[in-house]
Amino acid sequence: MAGVAIPGLIKIEILIDAGVVETLLGVPFKYAPISSLGGVLLIAGAITIFFERQRRQIFSFLLFGAFSSLVVDGLWVFADGRSGFWLYPFSWWRPPTPSLYITSDVRVLVTAILISAVVFALDRWKY
Repeated sequence: MAGVAIPGLIKIEILIDAGVVETLLGVPFKYAPISSLGGVLLIAGAITIFFERQRRQIFSFLLFGAFSSLVVDGLWVFADGRSGFWLYPFSWWRPPTPSLYITSDVRVLVTAILISAVVFALDRWKY
């Protein structure tokens, strides 16, 4: 579940503008690569370093969650019919998207809550 949050770290730009980071580092900086395959690999690797045991398992779980998030993000509605450049730095190709949903659509929230409630109820249900 923690891996799913990795591509969402791009939202840190709301708190810290890229221009501030650029000024501090003295080099050009953008947050966009965080929500790409390269960013996910880098961040998952950095998180894995903090664990002494089962690093491969932790790294694979983080990657699975993050990759799942990238795939779901690829289903968003984009004006040009192509998803983001989430294969970066391996490719600049933007795969076509089926344009299934808009993240601000209330139906997405309701569906997620219903699925979560069902999973929660099944988990608590005694056999």
